[in-house]
Amino acid sequence: MGKFLNIRLRHMRVFLEILRKGSLVSAAGSLNVTPAAVSKSLRELEAELGVRLLERSKKGVRATAAGERFHQHATESLLSFNRAISAVEEPEQRQHRLRIGALPTAAGSIVPNALKELFGPDERANVDVVTGHYEDLAAALRASELDLIVGRIITRDTVGLSFEQLYEESVVAVTAPSHPLFQTDALDVTDLSKYPIIVTPVGSTVRDSVDSFFFAHGIKPTALIIETFSDGLARNFSAITEAIWFAPAGLVAQDLKRGTLAKLSIDHGSLKTIIGLTTRTNEALSGSARRFADLLRQLAHQTGGG
Repeated sequence: MGKFLNIRLRHMRVFLEILRKGSLVSAAGSLNVTPAAVSKSLRELEAELGVRLLERSKKGVRATAAGERFHQHATESLLSFNRAISAVEEPEQRQHRLRIGALPTAAGSIVPNALKELFGPDERANVDVVTGHYEDLAAALRASELDLIVGRIITRDTVGLSFEQLYEESVVAVTAPSHPLFQTDALDVTDLSKYPIIVTPVGSTVRDSVDSFFFAHGIKPTALIIETFSDGLARNFSAITEAIWFAPAGLVAQDLKRGTLAKLSIDHGSLKTIIGLTTRTNEALSGSARRFADLLRQLAHQTGGG
């Protein structure tokens, strides 16, 4: 047991970040340290353990068999450590404050489910959930106005931010239950072009997946196209018109359950969106934010997000 006394939390964090990013250079950028420092920490860890944890190649790094075993337990150890800190750093009856940036894709599904489990009945809490464009939320996160963002993958301007993929969610096409397309014997996806389309603006992952779907099937919408992040507008407009709303499955799950909207049978491999967690790389999460992030990971693992 004594031979491992020189293993520090930083060693485990560096190891986990290398695996998550796929290279030492990317891990260094995420951790705000130099590649040399990352390489040194990895060498120290492997020396203490007496085994090789990672193998390098032109394609990046991958864990050895020993590395896979260490990865599992290192992850559990860090989560336990974070929970231990949370258990003592927030006094009884202290008011918790959690500031969440949520893309519409996540605000309607995994975020409310995680919040439901976060605070006990005797805890006072102040939770701010802000929705909007990713770029605006990212700016607020960098300025420490938010603790984290739940939503799509970072596609650009990643400086100071780190993204962790949680799950992949299906994008579905929903309409009013009385829509004419439900009256046909067999749905022809090209018929979608005849009706108004509601979708998120260009640049969003939902929009990218819908555009890919349209391109794959040679669909060119000829009717009205409404671009919006407002699920309230999309929900109400599609319920009272013949519009077709492309939305993440979790966002419309309750609508489908209540029967206020119905899903068209057009499942396709390209109709997917990635949901993940964005945090600052140079600042540790607060106790409440760490617990919230842990709950997001658990929900994503257990149910795929919803």
